[in-house]
Amino acid sequence: MNTEELLNYFQHSTANISVLSVTLNLFIGFIISLIIIYHYNNYSLVLSCRKSFKNVLPFITLVTILVITIVKSSLALSLGLVGALSIVRFRTPIKEPEELAYLFLTIGVGLGLGANLTLLTIVSFIVIIILLTIPKTKINKNVTDGFILHIENISADIKIEELNKGLLEVTKKLDLRRLDKTDSTDLVFLVHFDSISNIITLRDLLDTEYPHIHYSIIDQSDLPVA
Repeated sequence: MNTEELLNYFQHSTANISVLSVTLNLFIGFIISLIIIYHYNNYSLVLSCRKSFKNVLPFITLVTILVITIVKSSLALSLGLVGALSIVRFRTPIKEPEELAYLFLTIGVGLGLGANLTLLTIVSFIVIIILLTIPKTKINKNVTDGFILHIENISADIKIEELNKGLLEVTKKLDLRRLDKTDSTDLVFLVHFDSISNIITLRDLLDTEYPHIHYSIIDQSDLPVA
């Protein structure tokens, strides 16, 4: 194959792209990404940067659809994309494995719709989301408003078991999510209260029994209980 034949191959390898089908796939992708966000809000156990992460999911879906739609139309464009992506560096850290799973699900939906496998993508997504939801439905059916309790500067003379017991007496549900040990111990709990008065009771307990520790109570109402 000479140079002229090769150039002619690249110029005529472009597939016909239906604007209507692309628009439909973008709309379907946006709807699916909203469903993923809803699932993430109600069933994810991720603690940090929830709002900033979930807001990116629709962009990832739509951009993936666009890129795959354009790339599949031309071999030349697909080769050019390989070169373009080789100079791109993604340095945003993914701290939670569950976030990575939601990213893969979002990208997978974008790949399927971008390849115009619309029905297969929709059916696969429905099956995946149902299988992921069933194990957590029973766990989350009695979820109430949640708060993050961050306790810092716990000295060695404070017994964690006694602290945990005291917290259980003034909270409806207590779930330890993180423990950091340096010169002192830091704890992160997901807690649920029956009423606002319980928060005041918790504050009085910590101020009275543990005056040297530092603590923060942060509203995280959209976090489910594990």
